[in-house]
Amino acid sequence: MLNSGKYGEFLVMTELLKRDIEAYQAVKINQEDYDITVVRSTSEVIRVQVKTTELQNGSTNNAISNIDKNYDILVIVIVDPSGDRHFVLTKDEVLREKAAGNQIYISQKTAGTPQIRQNLIQYEGQWSKI
Repeated sequence: MLNSGKYGEFLVMTELLKRDIEAYQAVKINQEDYDITVVRSTSEVIRVQVKTTELQNGSTNNAISNIDKNYDILVIVIVDPSGDRHFVLTKDEVLREKAAGNQIYISQKTAGTPQIRQNLIQYEGQWSKI
């Protein structure tokens, strides 16, 4: 998919706004480590990084890299013809899940079919973290 990064960012932004969460696109000039700024109160701002990938992209492990940035929440958007899926992780959860080389592996092939790794399923739809 062309522009999958922007697609994922706008999906996350839409989901946050549907939940009445005040959210804005980050200004890349001084907020380069994250994509969305969430304002929870006058004294609480949450920095959201969005990573988007396609489940059926031909990759065996479908790794997401560049996750050692300055953010509070990582939302992984997995684009799939059967429906897009969202996985919401705190920075601490990202640090626990990442593999050597600062990557999170998203999928594995089972009988030739890409499947989302079991360790990620627990984070699906966890919007309450934001």
